[in-house]
Amino acid sequence: MSNKKHSNILLTLMWAAVIIGSAILLGTSVFLGDLNQDEGWYLYGARLVSQGKIPYRDFAFTQGPVMAYAYALATPLVKAFGLLGGRIMSAGLAVGAMLFTVLLTMRLAPMTKKSAAGLLALMLVGLNAYHAYFFSVVKTYSLTSALMMGGLLVLSGVDGRYRRLCAFVSAYLLVLAGAVRITACAVPAIAFLWLMVYAVRGRDSGKPVLSQLGVPFMFAVGGALAACAAFGPFLVTALDNMIFCMVRYHAGRETGGGISVLLLKCGSISRLVAAYFPAFVLFLIGLAAVMSGYGRRHDADMEERNTEVCRQMPGVLWICVAVMGVAHLMVPFPYDDYQVMVFPLFAAVLSVLLVGIIVRVSHGRTVSILVVIFFVSLGGVISSPVAQGWVVRGKDRLWVLRREQSPLRKLRETGSYIKAQVEPDTEILTQDIYLAMETGLMVPKGMEMGQFSYFPDMSDEDAAKRNVMNKRMLKHLLETCDAPIAAFSGYGLSVRCPEVLELSKEEQEELWEIINRRYTLLKEVNNFGQADTMLRILKTRNP
Repeated sequence: MSNKKHSNILLTLMWAAVIIGSAILLGTSVFLGDLNQDEGWYLYGARLVSQGKIPYRDFAFTQGPVMAYAYALATPLVKAFGLLGGRIMSAGLAVGAMLFTVLLTMRLAPMTKKSAAGLLALMLVGLNAYHAYFFSVVKTYSLTSALMMGGLLVLSGVDGRYRRLCAFVSAYLLVLAGAVRITACAVPAIAFLWLMVYAVRGRDSGKPVLSQLGVPFMFAVGGALAACAAFGPFLVTALDNMIFCMVRYHAGRETGGGISVLLLKCGSISRLVAAYFPAFVLFLIGLAAVMSGYGRRHDADMEERNTEVCRQMPGVLWICVAVMGVAHLMVPFPYDDYQVMVFPLFAAVLSVLLVGIIVRVSHGRTVSILVVIFFVSLGGVISSPVAQGWVVRGKDRLWVLRREQSPLRKLRETGSYIKAQVEPDTEILTQDIYLAMETGLMVPKGMEMGQFSYFPDMSDEDAAKRNVMNKRMLKHLLETCDAPIAAFSGYGLSVRCPEVLELSKEEQEELWEIINRRYTLLKEVNNFGQADTMLRILKTRNP
């Protein structure tokens, strides 16, 4: 058997191993991944949309409107399986995002290295426990990535036969991605500027320069129509509320200023490097090769990509990665998981860069390099705190504390217990909104965003307008609501917004005094939900 044939067999086996490994990792994250408080109110907003309610006008929702409307499509799944149904949809979107990432990478890669580039991109995205977790939970990341990577894949065909249609569809998808997570709006803006420059320079054909303006024109039309569809209804019905939810709420986070801000940003970068360590090392290797001139020498004489657009796009996409990455780092409270939506694009252009550097390396050696990266990626999965969290919930002095059951299973059992205590179609008083989703019960008006619904210092007029609670309104609700059952974890009645700081001990005791006066303890559930806090389930006292 020739060396090339042997290498091709090994490459095929690696494709199979990476696909199977990615599927196992994503599926495991769906069933064993930690609960996240955001999952509850994202799905609750989607439920309200499915009932005809409108985000911002009828309930508070601090992300783009496409998130609520997209997950409203999963309502039948959520009714059947609770939170698991929402995670199934997230996993499906994640599969789409990974598929588009691989196809885009192969489209942009040198002709002789397409398979290697696609496999490398899939390894970086699929064989990463941190990424698999955030792609599987009900957050904005898998939906944003699926729309963004799909839009960029279509964009790579703008100098083909159906260039204007590709421009239109690409812009539509990219703007929808921005209507899920607002920072993704940078991508269609950068793409439009690039298409304008590309058109004016007339590089893609010998036709008159002005005829090329049809591509950016159709891109602008597609983006404008998507923006009207995504944002138009809310510009009319709830403009001020939408601006508050999507901009002012996030800008109001308390960071402490000065050294605290620096520590937050450095901590975010540190955790991000740890989460994506194999990709970070490969990026440094690629950067060193380019700076040394090695990458440029090989790029100059490597085989032609399919089109001129595919030769130019990697540079444009690096700009998109940089702009979105810096934007996420500059927000007042830079969670490292904000970068999850950017990583598939980063993995795609990094893979194109790396295979461009080794374009003259033999096929056999290329496969050998991929084998090494494969085992390094597996090592990253095994050593990841996320993967360890599937079976371990912490440490008590010298002893490791093993999980008795998965967080999702505990949620499902707790939901079943609560449902057995009440009649259907009643309310549950809780700020742990995934309990409302698991039980099918509603929460009182104004508490749709769980612990992020409490703005104690907001005026009555503003709180009513924003569909949230201030101190007077929350106390009145606790004293008068008709919910026959209540449930509060360690997050309950403890967070003030928009700063997202812990309420003082006196404030928490004041709120709990009202609860204890009206409700009696029914059951305690240890190590429940996000951060494994104590959940207290209470029922109304007999009159």
